[in-house]
Amino acid sequence: MSGQFQNTGRGSNGRNAGQGRSQQQGRGNGQYNGHKSGNGSQKEKKFHPLTRGNIPKFSFDEVKKTLVIKMSTMKMDHIDDMIQSVRTLSLFDIESVKPTLVLVTNDSDPDKEIKNEERRTNYLADRKDWKARKNAFDNNKRNVYGMIMKMCTDHMVDKLEREADFDNKLFNDPVELLMRIKKFMMTTVDTEWEYFGLWKTMSNLINCHQKEKENNASFCKRFEERAKALQALLGDDFLDKFTEKSQEYDLLGSNAERSQHKKGSTVPLGEL
Repeated sequence: MSGQFQNTGRGSNGRNAGQGRSQQQGRGNGQYNGHKSGNGSQKEKKFHPLTRGNIPKFSFDEVKKTLVIKMSTMKMDHIDDMIQSVRTLSLFDIESVKPTLVLVTNDSDPDKEIKNEERRTNYLADRKDWKARKNAFDNNKRNVYGMIMKMCTDHMVDKLEREADFDNKLFNDPVELLMRIKKFMMTTVDTEWEYFGLWKTMSNLINCHQKEKENNASFCKRFEERAKALQALLGDDFLDKFTEKSQEYDLLGSNAERSQHKKGSTVPLGEL
């Protein structure tokens, strides 16, 4: 079990860095954006919320890709654990790789004591490595939190700071922070017009066209993201009434077939 833990190098931001709430943390300290405001420049990709009259210039995935690239250049212990978390939007479970001691229990094994002694030695070494990895993981979470906030426009920071769990859940979990940012970039609760969010989400999908220098994979990813955003607002059954009026629906005999047909009419929206 020894030697299973990767060491990615130790830099100035390594262990014991980012402890507590420093200049990167806290409400309204104005440290996240430097001198930038609003939607950011075309050269600097930032997370910006969807609001009436102010649409994000870059998609969530575009800014997240830039974040991953920046993280890849950080000289910190075990930064790969956080890179994996951000790429998959699923926080790495550090406890899942915690080493365990499994001893030989077969008394008839003549080498039982020798094997167990070797296993104890390996376990102690692996546990020491795991503790170092866990400490690095906790520190890296805070550093990545700071990176994410710096990549937010002032408008996004304002929305995040108004969240009830900003100082606890969002501060302690950068993936949860990214998920909240993604939500704000795709939907809005604009109080001036409660239906604006739905209208704008529909408009984003209908007017989604491939950019001049955009490759097919990036365009499909962006289109699918907008399609899923619309489906999240309308629900999985928003085409049911329309489907029931179709000729194909009338030709189906059983209720099971009709139910399956209605289900299939909505699912492709997020898979186009």
